[in-house]
Amino acid sequence: MIDDINRKATIVIEHLIQASDVSHTMQHWHVYQKWNARLFEEIYTAYRLGRTDNNPSEGWYMGEISFFDHYIIPLARKLKECGVFGVSSDEYLNYATENRREWEAKGFDIVNSLVDKFNRNDLSGARVKTGHATVKKIGFDGQNITPPAALAHRNLGAKQA
Repeated sequence: MIDDINRKATIVIEHLIQASDVSHTMQHWHVYQKWNARLFEEIYTAYRLGRTDNNPSEGWYMGEISFFDHYIIPLARKLKECGVFGVSSDEYLNYATENRREWEAKGFDIVNSLVDKFNRNDLSGARVKTGHATVKKIGFDGQNITPPAALAHRNLGAKQA
């Protein structure tokens, strides 16, 4: 009996630790966007300064959708199931689901505007990689799809260029 209680307490604590790391994804859209943009800026700046070869703009849009689908929303459901936050648990799950939906609708434009914004910034004469990838959505037939068409077709499994 005590072992069961300890195991359940351990699971709840693990969920809380996981949630604390990504809590911005389960809050209002403007909070999520603020911290998402800051993380993108940090990684994109490292790319532009040559500290990494991976351009984050190439996978950011689909990466966020996958992150919501495979980590954030399941975690929000677990938090709701364990009941540690009471009725607030519904709020976290609702915000996560709504942020995922809003990211799907606006994410292309957001990534492109972040890239444009950070490419305009002066990096104090540091060695900067030239060029950047523009976020594109590729349909299953290999054709470029504009974001509104991509949303109309609900082509969630498409790959980016």
